Amino acid sequence: MIDPRVFAFEMTVLRDRFGRRDMTDETIARYLDYLGPLMTTEEFKAAAREIFNRDTFWPSPQRFLDAVRGDPKRLAEEAWTTILDHAKRGEYPALETLPEATRAALKAVPLREVMYADSDIKLARLKREFVDAHQHAAGAQVGPLALPAAPELAS
Repeated sequence: MIDPRVFAFEMTVLRDRFGRRDMTDETIARYLDYLGPLMTTEEFKAAAREIFNRDTFWPSPQRFLDAVRGDPKRLAEEAWTTILDHAKRGEYPALETLPEATRAALKAVPLREVMYADSDIKLARLKREFVDAHQHAAGAQVGPLALPAAPELAS
């Protein structure tokens, strides 16, 4: 959970950095609503500083997560490369040493299928399935909390 005071401070700094003074309290609340259950205060501070230092456009909520945890697609591709290296050597990796998302992807695409893939087309299909399963497993986290209902607009 993110400390609301730290969140408010870091968002103010980012709003100054990106010239976003026009953001509403509701939009800021939506960011906290989404990120609060998914990050610690320290992760949020690290993400805000990374975004402040490197980004050129206002970040989406997902960008804060990616800043500290890595891009899910890139992580899935890196995991595939590692698994492919094991398959080429005919080795099975120690499952307990693999991240949870990689283990989940190996359930969807067993290593023996990768080892015995007999064409580039089949290997490309296995890669797509592995990467999709890895991203899905990595994204299966606690979702954002529900916001209170928006006020009714006067007609």
